[in-house]
Amino acid sequence: MKHSEETKAKISATRKGKPGISRSEETKAKMSETRRGRPCSEETRAKISAAKKGKPGMLQSEETKAKMSAAHKGKPKSEEHKAKMRGRKHSQETKAKMSTAHKGRSHSEETKQKLREAWKVRREGRVLNKS
Repeated sequence: MKHSEETKAKISATRKGKPGISRSEETKAKMSETRRGRPCSEETRAKISAAKKGKPGMLQSEETKAKMSAAHKGKPKSEEHKAKMRGRKHSQETKAKMSTAHKGRSHSEETKQKLREAWKVRREGRVLNKS
């Protein structure tokens, strides 16, 4: 059934200022809690995946990635973040994956030089701390 333009205007006018059901924070929390931990069906997962594919913002251009990288470089991490990451260990499986991913790669001369300088600073720090 198609509505005429006049009918559409009437419907629109009656809906103005009524965004839908407004639920209290308590009700929202209850609804959230009942859904928590419930696994999605394969059909639902496929729908979510299809909906996200090809969306702008999901895949950044190389230029955008470079800008994001530059913005985060040298950014101090909070103590909370450092504490959270401290003591984490990679599983043997993860170590094997990382190893195969890095096989055959080599550092550029510039990177090698930076690594040497960092190692010297680190070594000097140990010598100073021992005395």
